[in-house]
Amino acid sequence: MEDIGIIDNFIDSREFRNYIQAVLLKHGYFPVTLDDARLSDDDPTNDNDMLAKKDNVMYTVQTYLNKKITMREIEETVQDMEREKVGFGIIISNDEVSVNAKEAAARLNITIIDNEKIEEYIEVMK
Repeated sequence: MEDIGIIDNFIDSREFRNYIQAVLLKHGYFPVTLDDARLSDDDPTNDNDMLAKKDNVMYTVQTYLNKKITMREIEETVQDMEREKVGFGIIISNDEVSVNAKEAAARLNITIIDNEKIEEYIEVMK
């Protein structure tokens, strides 16, 4: 079974996020910090999946497993960018994302890696 088939059918969202962390490291993003959704703390802004840096640019990274990406997820990414004081965001999903959502995200400095791009993106893990 191909990697995407395993992602689509056999892992949970935490495993997906951890896998994407490894993929980002292979793509030169460093350091990559993770928020643990199971962790309960007093920081209400601690809800972005990851912070990653590449070429001296910091990104907030959101991962979504088997979930449609809508304007809500894009707006949440913008909110995380503002809270973390970073200028760029990345949304990674194994689902299809509409052209309209991709265009809206791009206008807000957010890159979307969806089911069309994720296979080539994770190719570095082989």
